[in-house]
Amino acid sequence: CDDARQWLGAAAAAAGCESADDLSAALCTRQICARDEWYTVRLTVEQAGDSRDALAKALYGRLFEWLVVRVNACLNTGETGALKPAG
Repeated sequence: CDDARQWLGAAAAAAGCESADDLSAALCTRQICARDEWYTVRLTVEQAGDSRDALAKALYGRLFEWLVVRVNACLNTGETGALKPAG
């Protein structure tokens, strides 16, 4: 369990979260508004896994787009046909 907390802390720091608890709450709960009141609902293990996977997909997507821009900047010779980020 200590290893998991260390990994969660490292991921939270890399994502710019205030604490590991903030990242954990974001991945394991959802907020629902009903009749002007907010409720926090725990996700199932499968839903939390889907939440984690969606975050990883978004991070990898942004990283790939950043990488393409950087590679294009390094290879920019004024020729057409340079790589372009998807989306």
